[in-house]
Amino acid sequence: MGWHELRNGDLLRAAERDGFDVLITSDKNVRHQNRLGGLRMAVLELGTNHWSTLQRHAVTISVALADLGRGEYRRVAFPRPPLVRRPPPERQGPS
Repeated sequence: MGWHELRNGDLLRAAERDGFDVLITSDKNVRHQNRLGGLRMAVLELGTNHWSTLQRHAVTISVALADLGRGEYRRVAFPRPPLVRRPPPERQGPS
Protein backbone atom coordinates (compact mmCIF):
# COMPACT_ATOMS: atom_id res chain seq x y z
CA MET A 1 0.00 0.00 0.00
CA GLY A 2 3.06 2.23 -0.02
CA TRP A 3 2.84 2.89 3.70
CA HIS A 4 6.37 1.73 4.57
CA GLU A 5 7.53 5.33 5.05
CA LEU A 6 4.62 6.38 7.27
CA ARG A 7 5.31 6.88 10.95
CA ASN A 8 3.14 7.06 14.05
CA GLY A 9 0.07 9.26 13.60
CA ASP A 10 0.39 9.36 9.81
CA LEU A 11 0.02 5.58 9.67
CA LEU A 12 -3.05 5.65 11.92
CA ARG A 13 -4.66 8.42 9.85
CA ALA A 14 -3.95 6.60 6.56
CA ALA A 15 -5.45 3.36 7.91
CA GLU A 16 -8.58 5.17 9.07
CA ARG A 17 -8.87 7.11 5.82
CA ASP A 18 -8.72 3.83 3.86
CA GLY A 19 -11.47 2.24 5.95
CA PHE A 20 -9.55 -0.10 8.26
CA ASP A 21 -11.47 -1.21 11.35
CA VAL A 22 -8.44 -2.24 13.41
CA LEU A 23 -4.68 -1.81 13.46
CA ILE A 24 -2.75 -4.78 14.86
CA THR A 25 0.76 -3.94 15.99
CA SER A 26 3.52 -5.15 18.27
CA ASP A 27 4.85 -1.59 18.72
CA LYS A 28 4.84 -1.13 22.49
CA ASN A 29 5.03 2.65 22.14
CA VAL A 30 2.02 3.14 19.87
CA ARG A 31 -0.23 4.29 22.72
CA HIS A 32 2.41 6.66 24.11
CA GLN A 33 3.49 8.21 20.79
CA ASN A 34 0.01 8.84 19.39
CA ARG A 35 -3.27 10.35 20.38
CA LEU A 36 -5.55 7.36 20.24
CA GLY A 37 -8.55 9.19 21.65
CA GLY A 38 -11.00 10.08 18.92
CA LEU A 39 -9.92 7.28 16.59
CA ARG A 40 -12.75 5.42 14.91
CA MET A 41 -10.42 2.47 14.32
CA ALA A 42 -9.50 0.06 17.11
CA VAL A 43 -5.86 -0.69 17.98
CA LEU A 44 -4.73 -4.12 19.15
CA GLU A 45 -1.19 -4.27 20.53
CA LEU A 46 0.36 -7.73 20.63
CA GLY A 47 2.97 -8.32 23.32
CA THR A 48 5.35 -9.91 20.79
CA ASN A 49 5.97 -10.29 17.09
CA HIS A 50 7.48 -13.77 17.56
CA TRP A 51 5.64 -15.82 14.93
CA SER A 52 5.53 -19.18 16.72
CA THR A 53 4.21 -17.48 19.88
CA LEU A 54 1.49 -15.74 17.86
CA GLN A 55 0.55 -19.03 16.21
CA ARG A 56 0.24 -20.77 19.58
CA HIS A 57 -2.04 -17.98 20.85
CA ALA A 58 -4.15 -17.47 17.71
CA VAL A 59 -7.38 -18.16 19.63
CA THR A 60 -6.50 -15.54 22.27
CA ILE A 61 -5.84 -12.99 19.52
CA SER A 62 -9.09 -13.87 17.75
CA VAL A 63 -11.09 -13.43 20.95
CA ALA A 64 -9.43 -10.06 21.63
CA LEU A 65 -10.26 -8.91 18.09
CA ALA A 66 -13.88 -10.03 18.40
CA ASP A 67 -14.25 -8.10 21.67
CA LEU A 68 -12.68 -4.86 20.43
CA GLY A 69 -15.00 -1.92 20.06
CA ARG A 70 -14.64 0.99 17.69
CA GLY A 71 -11.88 3.34 18.81
CA GLU A 72 -10.80 0.99 21.60
CA TYR A 73 -7.20 0.17 22.50
CA ARG A 74 -6.25 -3.20 23.94
CA ARG A 75 -2.94 -4.95 24.68
CA VAL A 76 -2.65 -8.73 24.59
CA ALA A 77 0.28 -10.15 26.58
CA PHE A 78 1.58 -13.67 26.20
CA PRO A 79 3.33 -15.81 28.79
CA ARG A 80 7.06 -16.03 28.26
CA PRO A 81 8.32 -19.48 27.39
CA PRO A 82 10.60 -21.02 30.00
CA LEU A 83 14.29 -20.40 29.57
CA VAL A 84 16.28 -23.34 28.34
CA ARG A 85 19.62 -23.46 30.07
CA ARG A 86 22.50 -25.19 28.43
CA PRO A 87 24.85 -27.20 30.59
CA PRO A 88 28.26 -25.58 31.02
CA PRO A 89 30.94 -26.95 28.73
CA GLU A 90 33.13 -29.67 30.21
CA ARG A 91 36.53 -28.43 31.23
CA GLN A 92 39.56 -30.18 29.92
CA GLY A 93 42.12 -30.58 32.67
CA PRO A 94 45.87 -30.93 32.12
CA SER A 95 46.89 -34.35 30.82
